[in-house]
Amino acid sequence: MASILQSSPNSDNPQTITAGALIKRINRSLANDFEQLRVSRSESVARDVGRYFIVDLYRNAIISQRIDLEELGRELRVLRSNERVEPH
Repeated sequence: MASILQSSPNSDNPQTITAGALIKRINRSLANDFEQLRVSRSESVARDVGRYFIVDLYRNAIISQRIDLEELGRELRVLRSNERVEPH
């Protein structure tokens, strides 16, 4: 008797998602607090605040700098335990 193995979203098989997909998930979550994750466009901005940073949309002010995407995704629970961010 042969058994059929099906992959479920909660399986231990690591799945890779793009940084862009994770940024969209994070921003959907942050939108509830009127915050947004942004990506530095220039080297000078990246040196000052890091590649990723969070902006308060009401005050138009940076509220968090040097964000680790994967860590933030897990903290906000938008990145599942079997998902990894593809290297950029």
